[in-house]
Parts: sequence; C-alpha cells; structure tokens
Amino acid sequence: MIDYYGLPGDFPGAKQAAGEPITARRAALLERAMTEELGNPLPPETLRRFIPHVSMHEFEGLLFSRPDRIAEVLMDDGPLPRLREIRGSFQTPEDIDDGPTTAPSKRLLAHFPRYKKRVDGPSITEAIGLPVIRRECPLFDAWLTRLESLEPLEP
Repeated sequence: MIDYYGLPGDFPGAKQAAGEPITARRAALLERAMTEELGNPLPPETLRRFIPHVSMHEFEGLLFSRPDRIAEVLMDDGPLPRLREIRGSFQTPEDIDDGPTTAPSKRLLAHFPRYKKRVDGPSITEAIGLPVIRRECPLFDAWLTRLESLEPLEP
C-alpha cells in the first residue's frame, strides 16, 4: 500500500496515470505498471503474491469515511461542518484530490495543525472501523478482498 500523493514522476506508470481523470483507472494503471516493472526480476510464483494498492490519493483520504470520527479523535468539532462539506464534494473518500493544498492530509492539517499521521491516523482509523472504511472506499475494499482470498503458501 502506497500513497499516490507525491509519487515521483519516474514512478512506473506515473506519466500515463497523470492524464487519467478517473481515480479507479489511475490506480489500476499504476498498480499494473508496478507489477510489470517487478515482473522482469521476479519469478511468476513470487509475483502472483504481489498485490499492490495505490491509495488514492493518500492514506488520509480513507479517514474522510467518517468526518465526525476525525473531529472526535482530534477533540475539536469546530471544523466538522467543513470536513463534511469536503467529504460530500466527492463520490468516495478515495477521490479527494492530491493538490499541494488540497490533498487529504493537507486538508486535515489546515483544520487541525497538530494532526500527526503516525499517531492520529491509526487512532482515527480505529474509531471509524474497518467495515465503514471498506464500505466507503471501494478501491481499498477490493484490495483487502484480494488479500483475504489468498490461499496459504505451502511450507
């Protein structure tokens, strides 16, 4: 799982993905390009277990599945109407864009300057709950579904 936001321009598939307006297609293009790039040095039996996920546009997008939980964990409900407005402006939390001031993390920091990704991100995720995030974020849900369907490796 990697964040789309801030990927370098030479990342596999980045140039092609930049011109794709549909979030799901952009993610699929990048994931396919990563797999193809690794396909040269890795044998097929190893590569079949490589299941990439490009979080569109970054991890914090998932947190917009429940804006009220963001405000609750960060103990400030003043920005809640604006967080709800942001969430309502996009079909899914995964569609919240990746501009330098409008990426999900930048939006959170604008309202919660003390937001810390490594501390607050997991706490907000736990408060939201995986079932809600999966329901709100179809690309993330599809990735988890693929992981859950893997058969155990033979010893």
